[in-house]
Amino acid sequence: MMPSSAKGFSAHALTTLGIILAAAIALRFALGSATVSMMTAAGLILPVLSSNPGIDPALMAIVIGAGAT
Repeated sequence: MMPSSAKGFSAHALTTLGIILAAAIALRFALGSATVSMMTAAGLILPVLSSNPGIDPALMAIVIGAGAT
């Protein structure tokens, strides 16, 4: 049985969020600017959000922000 805190998260959603985090970190390292890397990551990840309606957009924004700072 799953704990109540993990309810609603699938392995696919967590993998997608991990990829988004890695992309934001890589962009931050490559570009050097947190603001530019957040905006670039958001633009690159937008198609992922539209193809995965089960992922909360606010959670994606938090992951991008965490990876870019």
